[in-house]
Amino acid sequence: MRRSTTGTCIVLFGLLAWLAIAWGDTLMVTASRANVRQGPGLTHGVMATLPRGATFPILSTQNGWHQIQLDDGRRAWIADSVVQLVRALERRPEAASQRRSALVIGNAAYVDARLRNPVNDATDVAATLRQLGFEVELLRDASRRQMQDAVRAFGSRLAQGGAGLFYYAGHGLQVAGQNYLVPIGANIKAEFDVEHEAVSAGWILGAMEYAGNGLNVVILDACRNNPYSRRFRGAPGLAALASPSAKGALIAYATSPGSVAADGAGRNGLYTKHLLRYLQAPGLSVEEMFKKVRIAVAQESGGEQTPWELSSLTGDFSFTVASTVGPGGSGDAERLQDAPRPDTPPPSPQANLEAAEAGLGLSRADRRLIQLGLLAEGFDVGKADGLIGKRARAALRQWQASRGEAATGYLDVAAAKALLASGEAQEAQEQEEARQAAAEAERRRREREPGTVFRDCAGCPEMVVVPAGSYMMGSPSGEAGRYDNQGPQHRVAIGEAFAVGVHEVTRGEFARFVRATGHSTGDSCWFWDIGKAEWAKRSGATWRNPGFEQTDRHPVVCVSWEDAQAYVRWLSRETGKGYRLLSESEWEYVARGGTRTARYWGESESGQCRHANGADLTVQRRHEGWTVASCDDGYYQTAPVGLFSPNGFGLYDVLGNAYEWVQDCWNASYKGAPGDGRAWKQGNCSLRVARGGSWYVIPRDLRAAFRFRNTTGNRLDNLGFRIARTLTP
Repeated sequence: MRRSTTGTCIVLFGLLAWLAIAWGDTLMVTASRANVRQGPGLTHGVMATLPRGATFPILSTQNGWHQIQLDDGRRAWIADSVVQLVRALERRPEAASQRRSALVIGNAAYVDARLRNPVNDATDVAATLRQLGFEVELLRDASRRQMQDAVRAFGSRLAQGGAGLFYYAGHGLQVAGQNYLVPIGANIKAEFDVEHEAVSAGWILGAMEYAGNGLNVVILDACRNNPYSRRFRGAPGLAALASPSAKGALIAYATSPGSVAADGAGRNGLYTKHLLRYLQAPGLSVEEMFKKVRIAVAQESGGEQTPWELSSLTGDFSFTVASTVGPGGSGDAERLQDAPRPDTPPPSPQANLEAAEAGLGLSRADRRLIQLGLLAEGFDVGKADGLIGKRARAALRQWQASRGEAATGYLDVAAAKALLASGEAQEAQEQEEARQAAAEAERRRREREPGTVFRDCAGCPEMVVVPAGSYMMGSPSGEAGRYDNQGPQHRVAIGEAFAVGVHEVTRGEFARFVRATGHSTGDSCWFWDIGKAEWAKRSGATWRNPGFEQTDRHPVVCVSWEDAQAYVRWLSRETGKGYRLLSESEWEYVARGGTRTARYWGESESGQCRHANGADLTVQRRHEGWTVASCDDGYYQTAPVGLFSPNGFGLYDVLGNAYEWVQDCWNASYKGAPGDGRAWKQGNCSLRVARGGSWYVIPRDLRAAFRFRNTTGNRLDNLGFRIARTLTP
């Protein structure tokens, strides 16, 4: 039988490919962002964008482009101008015995308090540490589980010996003298949540000390403003960690204990900006390096931010030269390598610099991309118009100085390539931002279209957009059942579309608010005793149990005007939107639904039971003599919302079911009332208006113009509320 060799060949081929990668050259991205393409050249499509510091083995090279394999297995090409090569022969065989490990975390995408720079800071620190020979694990926008798993794996690596470095940028806070780093997704409502939602800085330091590797550096750029400060009793910033129990540890803070660090206006935070500057400075001990960082930060901040360190180092240590590791380390003379760096060209006379730049043949479009590249790196060029003037030259000099190059202010081949790549990525980002802005504008336009129905969150009330318009408010003198307080009629103009609750706020929606806030609604509720024809207070009645059976789909009742105000304030905070009660004129406008009749279904009460839950035969069967409509809707008290027919604006139960609080103070007539839809804030403001009638209101009063009033603190078993939302521009 012939033995097949196909599988063996495949295995051998894969092994050879792996060996080629393992022992071949590698590259590291040096631009802030770099596009990788489907082929070697700018004409090929972009496959992905890589961050600074990303490293890959080189599979092949062609015409100034390198082929790499992405993490998802696809092969792509990247330009030589945006990377730094590490030749296989330049790797030091003794590196394995001189182990250096780093865990770098940057958290920025917080829901409550997003930060600008921590992901940039962590990415740039990771890239720099890799250049200094560290084996780096980089986490961006990490959850609590991801951070904890990474710290445990980091401790295992440190147990193999060598130097360890932990860097964190993001929100940090102190509770009871203990420091915590805040992961993405933390649900922190009060101080007692912190221990279970954040990651203890002391636990991280303990994991490093337990490894027994001999030398550890902890850098915390985590003293930014505490986003939960209003909920906490503690001090701002971070507390001083207890002195390391093991020798050979240094803890560095972006600012002094109890103070707050700046997030930074450029690409990096103020502290990390100067840390990156001095990490690669040759010949500095770790103490000297942090001292220079401290001086630079204090000078730039005008003394408002002063970095601070706590150290138990017993030996000498430098990031760029030979250092001594204290007892318990992997050796007394562990060397920290420098990654290869391009040589800095000597300064040239200005004429030669100008001629060299002119020889690059850059078009105006190229120069604009270069300006965008400088902007992306955090250097101010003014307007990116493709004209390299004094401002752009100054920015170019600053960029060159930040890279340790001669600050000539003129472009050479390497600078042009690097900035063109950054500019291309920046342009792509701006185009994406423009696309997103256009999409947001379209979303807002659609949001303002009358008839649009939406919810701002899963548990939020359903809203519908009603159009701008005008109408005659109040009842005409000849309308049956008219009262004097419903006039004089006057025209009201609603100038802008706004959103209104499709239904009255339900008991389930109100319960969500109470659970979230602990809001108290008292322990009694007023009710109308039909038999005695008088108001009476029912002790023990609340919105949860108003004295009759309800479900979460019924309108909430037994709530005061003040309770309704608390609800809309909470909902506004939860959603970031402008929720409120309707003004009285807005309420009547939406209740009429574009009609001019006494009721939105017609002039007479006929048909009431199809459209509204009011006094009907169901009520009369319990209360003989009560004036009712000659129909039966099947409900004696409140009905679940949405059972009856809506009006022309798509609103349910605007008449009947439950009265609805509105914003306005009580006035006995409309003389002097606003005509533009605003709430009337003058009058008797201890009384507020309620509109719409309820389940036992007689047919004569179940009209769009009917008005009712009550004190702001009273709670009635037939009184709830409906909400409005101001639409964004």
